Amino acid sequence: MAIAASTDVLSLPHNLPLVQVTDATFPAIYGFYPIATGLGRRNEREGLRVEQAGAAVTDHFLVASDWAARSLIGDAGVSPHRVTVAPFGPATPTSNAPRPRTPGSPLRVLAVIADWERKRGDDVVLAVEQARQSREIGLTIVGRTPRGLPPWVDTPGVVDRSVLAELYREHDVLLDLALANAAGVVMTDALVSGLPVIATRVGGVETIVQEGLTGWLVAPGEAVDQTARLLGEISQATVARTSEAATRDGRSRLNWQAWANTAEQAVHSALEARRSPGPSASTKRKAVMLTPVLPSSTRQESAGEHLVHAIAEMVSDSAELTMVTTDGPANRRALARGVPFSHRMLSPAADRRGRLERLLAVAPPLSRAALSRVRDLVAEADVIDLQWEETAILLGAIRRINPNARVVVTLHDVLSQRFGRQRKLQTSIPRRAAWAVRRAAALQLEGRIARHADDVVVLSQKDADLLPRRGTHARVHVVPPAISGHVRTEAPSSTNPLLLFVGYMARWENEDAMHWFVSEILPEVRKAHPNARVAVAGGGLRDHVVAELEANAVEVLGFVDDLEPLYEEAAVVVVPLRYGAGVKFKVVEALIRGVPTVTTTVGNEGIHPADAAFVADDPRAFAASVNRVLRDPDAANDHARRTAHAVAEEYGEQRFRARLQEVYG
Repeated sequence: MAIAASTDVLSLPHNLPLVQVTDATFPAIYGFYPIATGLGRRNEREGLRVEQAGAAVTDHFLVASDWAARSLIGDAGVSPHRVTVAPFGPATPTSNAPRPRTPGSPLRVLAVIADWERKRGDDVVLAVEQARQSREIGLTIVGRTPRGLPPWVDTPGVVDRSVLAELYREHDVLLDLALANAAGVVMTDALVSGLPVIATRVGGVETIVQEGLTGWLVAPGEAVDQTARLLGEISQATVARTSEAATRDGRSRLNWQAWANTAEQAVHSALEARRSPGPSASTKRKAVMLTPVLPSSTRQESAGEHLVHAIAEMVSDSAELTMVTTDGPANRRALARGVPFSHRMLSPAADRRGRLERLLAVAPPLSRAALSRVRDLVAEADVIDLQWEETAILLGAIRRINPNARVVVTLHDVLSQRFGRQRKLQTSIPRRAAWAVRRAAALQLEGRIARHADDVVVLSQKDADLLPRRGTHARVHVVPPAISGHVRTEAPSSTNPLLLFVGYMARWENEDAMHWFVSEILPEVRKAHPNARVAVAGGGLRDHVVAELEANAVEVLGFVDDLEPLYEEAAVVVVPLRYGAGVKFKVVEALIRGVPTVTTTVGNEGIHPADAAFVADDPRAFAASVNRVLRDPDAANDHARRTAHAVAEEYGEQRFRARLQEVYG
């Protein structure tokens, strides 16, 4: 563990791959923590030299926060590709199951203070005292406290971990106004227990506490006033909502299993850097991928996550890849499942949207403020890969940081087409006008991509044909995605045939598809086949969608780890998409398995052969196609099996890798 091991690592055998785990660096804590203050210029220089010498013999660093990562890169000269951020898990085991908070009166505030000066104990008491002028608040301070505190402050003293765990459960908010914090163990313990946190924005705190989601951050110089205002205004509903988010964050990100998954990847990176034959870490190209989605090694939740994983796997074969993304629920779930690539997950940063973003009403996964945090990483990259069209809003900023890097943009779909289809679906003139403006902005962005990117990856020739052709610089590559699967063993025989929809339901086009299906198509199907069952498999379901589906006797399965049993059972896969763009993985997955599939022109576009699925665009025709499959399943299954091989060839792994090789070399 650095920092304590900084000198010890210099005596290790040089042929031993080395991963250092730390929550801080000497340059970061110098003048920050009291123990590293007032050491004098000579000791400051000596500490920096030791840090740099240790960094030179270290293959990879696993650090607890973005703050520590920035210091390693900026102060110790470590390549960003050798640094991975992974917050630590809790030090205090949770008592039973974490409980969501439903605060009553008084609001119960907890502070854990081992060092009264560093933790600003006087300011904690003063902030709560000010807030008590507007509401009833109780304060418990655990640890060694001075005499003379107000009588409304409960001081149980130093307690063991089991008692502390119960105190976490019993309170509504943790207050930590420390002048310095690196890994913030107390905050992690609290969040894992479902206890929201108010803390000063110092050190590594921003990585641990997600501003506005699992807690609130206050400026060190205005901590008392800002905290008092927060405590005075915070509502019961806000505390309950923040507590639930903290509990989810503890399960997915702030736990030792998630840390171990990331640590395993850091070890693999260290071993890979030493492995021979093959390019060494110093000769390998450096690649950075900016993506809204962090891909897990298994059980990807969406087609987009699956594609990002496949591309990252290909890029990392020949380059030292670091993925950069923003913290969020889906990415925290991916971390819990295990992410096999070096990555930086940044806390969201507020940023003023530019004109194009306002017109598009979409934003890149990283704000420009967040991009500045990984400036060194971007500046060192030989290849910069931008996933999804909206990420290319950052093209200009990226070119200014690194004008020489090769920039590749992967278009999972083409926004101008998606927005144009949305426009056609609107019934009111103002809504049509709004979508027309968004489409025009998307066309402007696509022109910018064609002029300023080096390579553009699209998933079908149809998407390639949508891009500008005149005055362009970028090479356009058609790379059908790799979608694996085997033709199912036999067709199902059931008096209760299953109609299956598979899709990530957080995407609005999937929500609309199932609303259209249950309201206008399913009644016609059930007239002819009253025993037909319908199931929806996919995560990201909102409450009102679940309510509508269940009201129409649709089985809501949520995220399904293994879809194969469902494909084996399905009489027909339905993909009733009315809008969207790009190749629909859900259609290809069904066709490859030889499952009869009914979809729309939107769902079928870009897929070869074009006649593999049954296509219908109005409710009656769609229902008639489904009924035809159910009425004559033998003929439908024969057709599906005959076309499955051709679909599998088009979307095979070998072709995918060969075409990506042309892009990344």
